[in-house]
Amino acid sequence: MDPLTKGTEDTDIVRAKEAGGGRMGVYTALGALSGVFALPFLPDTLARRVRGALAHDLCTRAGVTLTEEARALLSEPETDLLKGPLGQAARFVASRWLRRFTPLGFLPPVRTAITTFALGHLLGRYLARHRSERATRMDVDEAKKVKRLIDRTLVDVLRSDLAVPREHVARGEDLRDGVTQVVDGVVIAIAGLPDMAVRRLDAAFDAAVRRETP
Repeated sequence: MDPLTKGTEDTDIVRAKEAGGGRMGVYTALGALSGVFALPFLPDTLARRVRGALAHDLCTRAGVTLTEEARALLSEPETDLLKGPLGQAARFVASRWLRRFTPLGFLPPVRTAITTFALGHLLGRYLARHRSERATRMDVDEAKKVKRLIDRTLVDVLRSDLAVPREHVARGEDLRDGVTQVVDGVVIAIAGLPDMAVRRLDAAFDAAVRRETP
């Protein structure tokens, strides 16, 4: 293998194991849909189905078999998934995080959409970058570990001292006038909010993994 292309190929392998943006977008939309219905028990049932399918999809693409117990644990909607003091803190911080990045954070569909995205994005990141187990199955103990890491990530994502890698952008000669620069800056900043939020999520998750790794 050409050493000059090895790093690129390794990166492609990692990206192949993670869910693509379009696929995650569909799961996120389905998660939002599960929070629309006001009928008793129906939102939780739909949320479990969507999250279970998402977890199965990601594990299958990574060559990992998800046991029934592990799937059931990861499929629990946020109201059941985040239990105990840490879970309550994660739920509170997640709501604050949603309100920070969107004025619709108080709506159930938005909350379920974001928590579904967080599960899929972070489970995919765990499988592609951090999973050290050699077993081809993910059992309930490993699922508990993943859930714990996600809970911790939701707590830490708003920490002011969180180290988030900067996005490197090549800059050429700027021919814009002052007003255009200001307007462009505002528009670009708004457009970059989702990417910035994901980079903070990644940084918080990676930090949680490092703290848990002996």
